[in-house]
Amino acid sequence: MIGQPAILLLEPGLNTMALTDPDLKPWDVLLLHPGGPGMTPIWLTAGVVAGGFLALLRTDRIRIIGAMAAIAGLALLVGLFQSMIMVTPPGATNAVRPWPGQATLLLGLMMIAAAAVAIDGLRERMTGRSFSISQPIAIIVAVAALLAPVLSAAWFGVGMRLAVSREPATSVPAFVAADSDSAQ
Repeated sequence: MIGQPAILLLEPGLNTMALTDPDLKPWDVLLLHPGGPGMTPIWLTAGVVAGGFLALLRTDRIRIIGAMAAIAGLALLVGLFQSMIMVTPPGATNAVRPWPGQATLLLGLMMIAAAAVAIDGLRERMTGRSFSISQPIAIIVAVAALLAPVLSAAWFGVGMRLAVSREPATSVPAFVAADSDSAQ
């Protein structure tokens, strides 16, 4: 590891171009989209990102939200760095783009946590005030942030049904086809 520090940026195991997105843009990482096969559309995570950024407006909780924003900023920097460089794994001849999955996972976690801290006590703050644009915006962002994991799970379920299918017995060796016809 000391002789090859580039392997710190790679996933353990197989690193191929088929597992990463060669067209990954920096704003994809900001929108919690690390790329790769089977990724959900970018618009699904927009509510989480909006909630994370709007959490910064909560000035009475700025210490904890600021700490989460600092960790999110570091994760974003690592993810951006991984989306812009090419690394040659040990024993390989072709360079691959590191997958920024861990960085986007930490970034998303910090945005969700910051939004959760910001929304705590928001109802009490809003009830005593007259109607303003902040109330509909808070509702829209909260609904979009809550729908993101639900829609992502639905997208994953549909994608798995499309990606995983039973093939005819002729595409496997004869002993496997014979074993699949048995009661076991």
